[in-house]
Amino acid sequence: MMLPERRELLLKERDKQGGIPPPTLDDHQLEKMNDVIVQSIEQERAVTIQHIDF
Repeated sequence: MMLPERRELLLKERDKQGGIPPPTLDDHQLEKMNDVIVQSIEQERAVTIQHIDF
C-alpha cells in the first residue's frame, strides 16, 4: 500500500518513460459494470472483480 501522492508520482514518471496509460472506461462500460454488480447483490451471487494496478 502506498500514499496516493506517491502513486501519482510513480504513474507520471512511468508515463514519461513511455509506459502504457490505464484504460479509460466510457459511461456505457461503467454502467454495464454497475449493472453486473447490482444484479449480483440482488441475486446474492458472487462476482469476481480483477483490478490491475497501473
